[in-house]
Amino acid sequence: MQKMGFARKLLLMCYLIFMSGSTLLQAQKPSPHPSFRNFGTNEGLPSPEVYCVMQDHQGYMWFGTDNGVSRFNGYTFTNFGPANGLQSNVVFNIVEDSSNRIWFGTMSGELFIFKNDTIVPYTYNPLILNYRNKYSIANLLAVNEQELVTLSLRRLGILQIDKKGETKLYSTKVPLGGMVVLSGGKIWQTSIGRTGDANYWDVSYDHYMRQVFYVEIVKENRTDTLIVKKRSINGSPFNAFSVDSVNQVFLLQAFNNIYLMNKEGVSWNIEFTETINSLQLQPNGQILLSLNGEGGLRSYDKVDDLRLHKYTQLLERIAVSQTFVDDACNFWVATLGSGIFYSKDTEMILWNNYNDDAKSNLVTAIAIKSETEIFFGLNNGLVYLLNLATGQTSPLPHDPLKDQSYVNCLYYNRQADRIYKNGWVLSLNNQWTPMKHKLPDVKSGILLAATCASGDENCIWGSSNRGFYKIDLLKNQTILHSDIELGITDRTFSIYEDKCGRVWVGLQTGIAEFDNGKLVKPIVNHQAFNMRTEAIEETADSTLIFGTKGLGVVFWKEDKIINIMEKEGLTSNMIEDIHVDENGIIWVATLSGLNKITLSAGGKPVIRAITIAQGLPSNEIYQIASVNGQVWLATGGGLVKYHELPPAQTAAPPFFTNLKVNTQHTSFTETHFPYYCYDILILVINLVVPVFEFFT
Repeated sequence: MQKMGFARKLLLMCYLIFMSGSTLLQAQKPSPHPSFRNFGTNEGLPSPEVYCVMQDHQGYMWFGTDNGVSRFNGYTFTNFGPANGLQSNVVFNIVEDSSNRIWFGTMSGELFIFKNDTIVPYTYNPLILNYRNKYSIANLLAVNEQELVTLSLRRLGILQIDKKGETKLYSTKVPLGGMVVLSGGKIWQTSIGRTGDANYWDVSYDHYMRQVFYVEIVKENRTDTLIVKKRSINGSPFNAFSVDSVNQVFLLQAFNNIYLMNKEGVSWNIEFTETINSLQLQPNGQILLSLNGEGGLRSYDKVDDLRLHKYTQLLERIAVSQTFVDDACNFWVATLGSGIFYSKDTEMILWNNYNDDAKSNLVTAIAIKSETEIFFGLNNGLVYLLNLATGQTSPLPHDPLKDQSYVNCLYYNRQADRIYKNGWVLSLNNQWTPMKHKLPDVKSGILLAATCASGDENCIWGSSNRGFYKIDLLKNQTILHSDIELGITDRTFSIYEDKCGRVWVGLQTGIAEFDNGKLVKPIVNHQAFNMRTEAIEETADSTLIFGTKGLGVVFWKEDKIINIMEKEGLTSNMIEDIHVDENGIIWVATLSGLNKITLSAGGKPVIRAITIAQGLPSNEIYQIASVNGQVWLATGGGLVKYHELPPAQTAAPPFFTNLKVNTQHTSFTETHFPYYCYDILILVINLVVPVFEFFT
């Protein structure tokens, strides 16, 4: 049931991406995709080249790499290699048997078994190695309840070894081609090239001249032969993947061909030049293809979409070896060179890798044009318009020689249909034009750090390095410049006009009100009011909220002050931005994660911290915006369309993995507890410290 939930989520995510126009490989960048967290050698993996993923009965994740195996407990990786008994350390396959033993299939063909934190070689490894000179690569396919081991030996056939060491080898009649075995709902395959057979070179020459490749398909009661017409001499390798095990429907790939096979034979055949490493079938019929080279990861809504070349690109420009959905519906992607990608929520969509000019994923500012049109700016001065309806991401005009400035703020004026960047407006001739001063003698440029709307929709307030401004958007000129007209030269970090028309300014020395041409500090005995104020907002009941650099967030209304900091659950006391969405939810951005704040019936803030652990691409959140309750994030990893998973109703039962007494491992019996036992008490009794007495 949990995996069906994942399938529904993935289907919805693919629909959202489809609506963004990215179902074809040629779709304009950036291709939206789920927000993935990447684990590599810096995080503890033994190698970035990962071949397989498996979850064991205890919930541990296992990864097979070209440098041993790695076990992940959700926090850290524990690696196993030759020093731990894994003598052949290129691990292609990991299988858990009915006795909860974990089997490792290695490139050499040797198998190793993990149980009780010990790795031992498979008893019948010598039987496998008897064929060493006849196969190139081995893959462990299955270990059944009777300990019948099934392996594919490339170039030789399918080998089975039973519990007593009896072997049976299945191969093809002809010495060259492919072999597919359909048995008991399973599909096994390998390519065949028995060079030691007397007729091998005659058959090889015949196949070369006729440009064909023979595949024997072995079923319970018969063997069929499929003749594949080669589209390329050096095309994609031979592979077969189950699509419907009950009805014996499978995909067969060879020499740039894909065949959809059923009980009657070939359903259809198309040219397909990408090499498929693995196929994962979702319960809803959706298909995930892991592709070699730079093919990445693709999702097809149904198998016939392969024939139509209709798909969603989930990851690109990497080689993907396998995908896996764990028991909690988390999504894992193993890659050949880029480690592991992990997504906790496939509906949290990310835009990054915008184009070759961007050379940055750091989004610093957002402006909402409509529910389907979002402006966003980068740290290198570039600004884009994302159109969700058409899938286009269009760069706005940019001269890299003149403008490499950090995009501090974007503001969109609906009435004039104009976008403003750092106080410059994109004019009708499609050029960025500076704002004008109302005083003709003033020639200095205007550079804004932050903006906010005024009570007059055609005016905005803007903070700057020297004072602040009020700007008439219709005339594109200043109404007020505090530096020149009032002598207020303080650096301002934020500015906000509240519902009553009062203007609040964030200074290095704290928050102040702009009143009658002066900045007036509130008479409040609270140190947060004297801290640098980075962001100012307001709730529906006119509670002022401001974020500080060092003392977190302050809620202030009349005599009531609530200050929340890290000790109350904030990700950081250093605030970047605050946003109140259409539903009254308060969002707080920090460089250590996102914070969602709701107010209880008594007005007490309730905080939920959101970080990369919850699916964000980066903990660096620079700005927040929303439209109709949909939250958008400017992050260090790209532009994020935020999605929040509902709180889990249950959790995995906790268990102890080891116990040490006086530095020595000690055995114990009761290790598992119900999921609701979060208050486990551990008693230490009879702790004896020996005392040594010396007599003379």
